[in-house]
Amino acid sequence: MRYLSLIVIVFFMWWSWSATKNPNLIPEDTHVGIQEDLKRVITEYVKDNLPNVKEVKFNKFWTQTLEENRVKAVFSYTFDDDGTDQTGATATSKSAATVGVAGYAILNHSKQENSEYDVWSLDELNVENNHIIFKDGSAVVSSPAAASDSKTSPPSSENKKEDHAE
Repeated sequence: MRYLSLIVIVFFMWWSWSATKNPNLIPEDTHVGIQEDLKRVITEYVKDNLPNVKEVKFNKFWTQTLEENRVKAVFSYTFDDDGTDQTGATATSKSAATVGVAGYAILNHSKQENSEYDVWSLDELNVENNHIIFKDGSAVVSSPAAASDSKTSPPSSENKKEDHAE
């Protein structure tokens, strides 16, 4: 029984070692190239659509192999918007802010016979999270008339005390 246990343990050690040391389906150079190209595409898109953006900073960016010819690229980036419109004048409804975007892209390998480059097509782009941090806070003021017209106003501190007293 000891020998059988030893053989089983050695087999599982060999299996786990070979599973972790499998050769990559997609070489590391390909992952690096995809990351650089996708960063360039995102940066150009943001700068083309928001001309006042000076710098796009990528906080996180990595790729992972899903299948032999399919890669998922996960990203998180921020950029500063100075709050001016395209003519350079400060818009009344805009203020300077830092905008953050997070998401992922799915790329599939395209087999092109005459191309000297490895071609990957961007088939899916998902933005999962975005946030805005304003440089100068904005005051949100409600008028007293609007508050009295509201049927669902939050309870005041006096109402809370009365509810607990009963």
